[in-house]
Amino acid sequence: MIQLKSKKFRLAFLILILIFALTSCKDTTDDGDVDSESSSSYDAPASHTVSKSGYMHHPNLNSPVGTCDSCHGSDLTGDSAPSCYTCHGQKW
Repeated sequence: MIQLKSKKFRLAFLILILIFALTSCKDTTDDGDVDSESSSSYDAPASHTVSKSGYMHHPNLNSPVGTCDSCHGSDLTGDSAPSCYTCHGQKW
């Protein structure tokens, strides 16, 4: 009887995990990032090779001064490219 309850518990647990995984999925690419075609209308330049949440970033995304400011503006609020604050909030 204990084995039967244990099997039922494991099956119920696996079903709950599966339901959670399926309901929390986003439209993703093979590498797990959000599909940029569905989440962004901004066409980043070829130098932007790092995908973060479906948006392409320059490899120096964590050090934007001197890299990103030429397009995103000296205060990163947007110039010829979108504002960094739209997605990143007050991170910078």
